[in-house]
Amino acid sequence: MRSSFEIIHRTPHAVALYQNEANFLGSTPEFAFVTKASREVERIWLDVLRAGAESGDFRPELDPTTTYRFIRDGVWSTVRWYNPRGRLQHGSLADQYLAMLDGGLLSR
Repeated sequence: MRSSFEIIHRTPHAVALYQNEANFLGSTPEFAFVTKASREVERIWLDVLRAGAESGDFRPELDPTTTYRFIRDGVWSTVRWYNPRGRLQHGSLADQYLAMLDGGLLSR
């Protein structure tokens, strides 16, 4: 997650381009590597989520694919509003997202 926010911080235009054009690019032979890379990233995330559920670190009743998409979409959509020169830097943004995943939104 931290790496994703760092990438958004360093190359927001490339991330936005990928998000907007990945389906189109992946459908052309010259850019088949886009789909392959996306699937590899998803596989890594799913492996981690499944291992975490098996070890008891993550809730086993949550579907790994849905969890992955929730995290992916929540993080990558920030490219639409995140300002690399703004007051909220990528490291603190990652900390807040991780805190929400770990502790939820409700006060204790």
